[in-house]
Amino acid sequence: MFINSDKHGYWRASYNLGRMFRDGQSVEQDLIKAKQYFEKALDNSDFLAAPAGENGKRLIKNKIDEINALLKEAEEKAATARKAERTEVFISYAHKDAEIRDELKPHLKTLERTTAIKWWDDTQIKPGDNWNEKIKGALAKAKIAILFVSANFFESDYVWREELPDILAAADKDGATILWLPVSYCDYDETGIEKYQAVTDPKNPLRALSTVAERDKVYTELSKRIKSLFKTPAEQ
Repeated sequence: MFINSDKHGYWRASYNLGRMFRDGQSVEQDLIKAKQYFEKALDNSDFLAAPAGENGKRLIKNKIDEINALLKEAEEKAATARKAERTEVFISYAHKDAEIRDELKPHLKTLERTTAIKWWDDTQIKPGDNWNEKIKGALAKAKIAILFVSANFFESDYVWREELPDILAAADKDGATILWLPVSYCDYDETGIEKYQAVTDPKNPLRALSTVAERDKVYTELSKRIKSLFKTPAEQ
C-alpha cells in the first residue's frame, strides 16, 4: 500500500513521463515505465479507495490507452525508419551450394555497375572480422534477400537458427523482399519460405537445368526483378 503522497507521486511521475515523450524530450523506455506506473496504480486497491473512486479509475484507464496509442505510433515510426535504412541485396546460401551462388555474381556485378545497387554475401568478410556481426549488419541493411534454397540450405545450422529467422522477420515487419531460387529438389514446406513466390518453378530447380545458359536466363530475370524493386514510384 502507498501513503497518500506516494499515490500522488505515482500519478505525477507517470503523467510527466508521458508528456515528456510526447514533447520529444523522452524515450520509448520512459513511456513504457509510465505505463507500468499507471498499471500498478490501477491494481492498487488502496489507491482506488481514495476519494477519486471510479472517476480516478477511469482516468487511469484512459491514460493507459493513451500511452498504448503513443507506443504504437512510436513502433510504426521505428518500422518506417528501419525500412528506409534497407538499401542493399543480401545473399543467403549453404556453402555446399557456393558454385551456384558464383554463377549469379557476374549478373549482380553488372547490376551494381549500371545502377549502383550494392549486394553482400559472406565472401566479403575479411580476416579478423567478427563474422556474426558482419552478417547481422548486412541483414539489417537488406532491402532484398536472395535465398538459394536446397536441402543443404536447410541443413546449415547457422542458416536455420540465425539467418532465416532474421530474413523472415525483415520481410514480415520491415518490408524486405524475399527472392528465393530453388537450387535442388527439397521439402521447403513449413519453413516459412513457402509463403513467398519462388523466382523460378521449384519443379525445375537450378541444378535440374541442363545448361549454364538456362540458368543464366533465370539470373537475368532475377537481375531485372531486383532492378524494378529499387525503382522509385516516379520511375515505375
